[in-house]
Amino acid sequence: MPIAVTLWYMTMDISRMISGGDFDWELCTLVSLYTGLIMLGFAFWVDIRSFAKGDYAFWLYLVGVIAFWGGLSMQDTDSELGKFIYLCVNLLMIAIGVLLTRRVFVVFGAIGCCAYLAHLAGDVFRDSWLFPIALTAIGLVIIYLGIIWQKNEPAITKKARSLLPPALRDLLQSLSRICPAWARSLLR
Repeated sequence: MPIAVTLWYMTMDISRMISGGDFDWELCTLVSLYTGLIMLGFAFWVDIRSFAKGDYAFWLYLVGVIAFWGGLSMQDTDSELGKFIYLCVNLLMIAIGVLLTRRVFVVFGAIGCCAYLAHLAGDVFRDSWLFPIALTAIGLVIIYLGIIWQKNEPAITKKARSLLPPALRDLLQSLSRICPAWARSLLR
């Protein structure tokens, strides 16, 4: 954990040095976003290499997701298309969390989706009387899906993995053979 956090802060300091010592918010968010992506790639590599020995990638995933999601969430966009793309990236994070069985992706993706819904409620549909009803229905569906997810997480993960390309599916399957506890959790 200290190494992952230190690397993130070091990239923030380097970006400040590149900009001449001035604080440039846009540069910091971009550096955080790309640092998070690199850290997530490294975490996946560590996960593949050392999964049988222990979960050494946990802190890399956590700090990587925080860096990526924080940089993504702090991007300044006034367009609705940009905000919709933000929602789509958060939904993709939830899907990645399902495939890798890493809840950190799901949690931050869900927070991002809620932030987008808050934007819709506060800005786009401010004076609409039908939106609170629709938002309530969406909330109830999300709660229902969360309950279904919790009860059937291994089966959902298995089904989602069946949709992957064969090479990636084989890689994730080999990880489950290496770690019997993880495989048992998928077959529950």
